[in-house]
Amino acid sequence: PKWRVGLGGKPGDAFAIHCTEYVKVTTTNIGHKTRVVVPYRAKKAKDVFEIQLLYGSLDQLFGGTDPLIPTLQQLASKPGDGDVQQSMLFEAVLANAAQGISLDTHLDHRETQLLPGPLWVQRVKPLLQHRGLLTVTTENIYFLPYPNFSAKPVKRFALADVLHVFKRTYCISPTALEITRRQSSKGLFFMFESEKDRTHVANVLIKAIAAAQKIPASPGKQDSAQDTIRSVHRLTSLWQAGRLSNYHYLEFLNCAAGRSRNDSSQYPVFPWVIKDYQSRELDLENPETFRDLSKPIGALNEKRLQMFLDRMDGLPPEEMFLFGSHYSTPAYVVYWLIRKEPERMLRLQSGCFDKWPRLFHSVPSTWTACVEGASTLMELIPEFFDLSDVGDWLHNRLGVTPAEGPLESVELPPWARNPQDLILKMRGALESEYVSQHLHLWIDLIFGCKQNGAAALEARNLFHPVCYAPQELAAHGKVKGIYGELPVHVLEAQVREFGQVPRQLFLEPHPARRVIPKWPLEKLRREESMAQPWYVAAESLTAEEAPADTPAPPPPPSRGAGGARVDVLGRLRVCASLSLQCAGQVTGVAVAGDSICSVGEDGCLRVVKYPTEEDGSPTAADRKNFSLSSMPLSALCVVDAPDLLAIGGVDGNVCLFSMTAGRVTQGQRLHEDTVTCFAMCGSTLVSGSDDQTVRVWQTSEKGLKPLEAFDELEADVTAVCMHSSGVVLAGGADGQVLGWSTDRGEVVMRRTHEASIAGVSLSVDGARGASLDIRGEVRLWDLRTNSEALRTSVGRCVPRSCCLVTDCASWALVSGASPTSGAAVCLWDLLGQREAMSWALEGAEEGTWLQWGRGENGSTELVAAGKAGRAFVFRKPP
Repeated sequence: PKWRVGLGGKPGDAFAIHCTEYVKVTTTNIGHKTRVVVPYRAKKAKDVFEIQLLYGSLDQLFGGTDPLIPTLQQLASKPGDGDVQQSMLFEAVLANAAQGISLDTHLDHRETQLLPGPLWVQRVKPLLQHRGLLTVTTENIYFLPYPNFSAKPVKRFALADVLHVFKRTYCISPTALEITRRQSSKGLFFMFESEKDRTHVANVLIKAIAAAQKIPASPGKQDSAQDTIRSVHRLTSLWQAGRLSNYHYLEFLNCAAGRSRNDSSQYPVFPWVIKDYQSRELDLENPETFRDLSKPIGALNEKRLQMFLDRMDGLPPEEMFLFGSHYSTPAYVVYWLIRKEPERMLRLQSGCFDKWPRLFHSVPSTWTACVEGASTLMELIPEFFDLSDVGDWLHNRLGVTPAEGPLESVELPPWARNPQDLILKMRGALESEYVSQHLHLWIDLIFGCKQNGAAALEARNLFHPVCYAPQELAAHGKVKGIYGELPVHVLEAQVREFGQVPRQLFLEPHPARRVIPKWPLEKLRREESMAQPWYVAAESLTAEEAPADTPAPPPPPSRGAGGARVDVLGRLRVCASLSLQCAGQVTGVAVAGDSICSVGEDGCLRVVKYPTEEDGSPTAADRKNFSLSSMPLSALCVVDAPDLLAIGGVDGNVCLFSMTAGRVTQGQRLHEDTVTCFAMCGSTLVSGSDDQTVRVWQTSEKGLKPLEAFDELEADVTAVCMHSSGVVLAGGADGQVLGWSTDRGEVVMRRTHEASIAGVSLSVDGARGASLDIRGEVRLWDLRTNSEALRTSVGRCVPRSCCLVTDCASWALVSGASPTSGAAVCLWDLLGQREAMSWALEGAEEGTWLQWGRGENGSTELVAAGKAGRAFVFRKPP
């Protein structure tokens, strides 16, 4: 060793390395950054390299009982250990040598450390991990790279700039955190030494970010499984309503599924949507322009697919696969981005670029290879659709030069004038009507119910078993079959090579888009929000509640299955209110002809005629009272309007009451506990009870004849309805929603809300159902596919909901408690996912029924009546 003057004129230590073989990495300064744009060069020659130490001393490298450099030299000379094992030993030795390193952040006096001490982490960048120390304070995140090749002694990231913190799985290790920031499109990605450390830091960050930004702490930003599901449902609803673009929705789904631009092995995946790369003009109105989104990329060519099927024949069940290559791998990512980030390919290919024919030269040629080639099955990356990107990755501005010579700029389709025009038109295609109508089919393949298992095989979407290994590890803690016997480092290497499927977000068919906005290319070009990341776009869509009695911006004039339109219903006004004069609470309300009928805790039936004038009060002649039971009554339904009523009690009895005769025509005990709800369908009556049964009855002049009894609900029945096709829908106090077929006598649908069910409904054609829970969450169900079609919340308008009237397609009327006080009725636009109108019911308390009625001239009227005995009549103004 010999000394040499170090920084600042002080003596520094240096030593010489004598070698016979080395690798030369040529660097270039481009835009104040050091870049590598040519392959590494391996040289076999005697040479001497002098290394000057800027930090530390020679004693740390060569002295002590375990000198660092001699130990590493011995490890390198050991035969037969293999590259992976040798790398692991090297890392262990280097980690031991770094134990004395400390993190000096020079904290401001206003900052407080929030961790017991700095933690060793790996900062992950594409195909690169940089070890260092991390700590969190009340103001910042600090990271000290080790070794540090930067002029900055420590990296500092302000908590005030942080938007989200996501838990991530890096390769197969659930020990990573991703942090998104407002001021940078590049997030932070850290891998911790243990899952415990990762979870602790995530919890600390959530609280510290909330305090720094003066907002309530949101556990959802930690990306727990349940919070992710809630976020998915919320953004799915916004996408269905046309309020979130296709690009932003796919970007969000990738994020929710654990994919990140910081992780090349889990890079965001986007679909090829165009199949025409030969025409001079691109016609986005022609369906023939687009790829079939119901099929995976490997199944678009029937002849090639048959070859894959033939190859799969004879494979053991646990090793079956159609496609040995995944649609997203690190190799594909570096293929697309070679002109922008050549270092990625050099790291992946051990310092070399891929063979010239396998480099990215042409968009049309790559599409042809994906459809016709035997091994190229790649989908696209978000850069093809990102309007904030000017397309530099399609030009060779860095001068990337493989061994065969400099790369040219990428050949574009004839319809693209330049890279910006390509990205604009690709985005226009992604937002087009055709893609909007079919995108849910591709989501099923990538993130949904056709992603794995038997459904994937049937959809011709089955990949190599290694692609599913991270999913199996997360779900079961182990990998099935022969791949579960592999050492962890071998499995990690195979996952990186083969690629991995995203986290599965949907277990049933993804709902289709319900509203498709128009996005002409010129509008896309001008709209700044379309160039923002998904989390900025989603935050801007937080709907504010419209003031009571004030309509929101006009919704589209959509017509539902029931025939009514949102804009027509929005013109309803409260024209009269009246007292039902019940002693105690009202427990059931029904509209029979020109009368409002109610039953209550006093065991009486009360009948009052509609007011004939606005704000008119019924006279004594307009009211009739009937004492029916010494026990409280609990449910009411019109059996045969306007004459016959069904009335239930807390003792389980049901009686039929004739309005004409003014008496009970029949009574019998139909349930073992309180009758809670009724529904009529033709001449069929359905009843629900606290005895947890749903019973179906045939009504006639002779009384009630039992048809079916269903006891699959595990809690008190709170709501029932029926369709003429024989489908019965019911909800329970535990949030269950069950559907039965009276023809087959079996359950045909089983779903669960997170709160007690307040109402259920079926569409006029019986193809869709709806359910409402007491927290205001409305869900639509497609009974043909037995899947969820929509999830939305009216909780901002009626935080405690109690009744639902809907066409199961475009609108829903929900009654309940208003956000301030008293009761309210909310008209919710299901297509637009927003409040169209709300009405405050002055003098009414929460717990309100909604019933349709007919006025004097046959016009449709809405009646709302509360438990306190106040009723309101809604009519359209003249």
